[in-house]
Amino acid sequence: MDKWSYKELQEFILEDIEEFLGDGLDIRQASSRVQVEYAKSIKESELEKLIIYMALCEEGVKHGFLRDDIKEQTQELLGRIDLGYCDQQLSDEERLKLRDDIKRTLSLLS
Repeated sequence: MDKWSYKELQEFILEDIEEFLGDGLDIRQASSRVQVEYAKSIKESELEKLIIYMALCEEGVKHGFLRDDIKEQTQELLGRIDLGYCDQQLSDEERLKLRDDIKRTLSLLS
């Protein structure tokens, strides 16, 4: 992860969602806006894509509506993510956080 740390990326996404909700968008619209805002990261990095989609899942559930496409994309990412490759891009603390976030997301999706 070259641009941001794991924690920074999560914080940026959560801040953006709250800002979009504050601007009058609903969670569906706010999620779409995040996908547009982070399109480059989503396209270029599987790890950043996973982090973004896990955050979108959590926020969707928190705000009462998880879009089917986000749920499906997150499940697909979780099914094919290479943790060994991800680990090379993360600090020890971030590796533990990733695994905790994966477990939490899987529980949200089940």
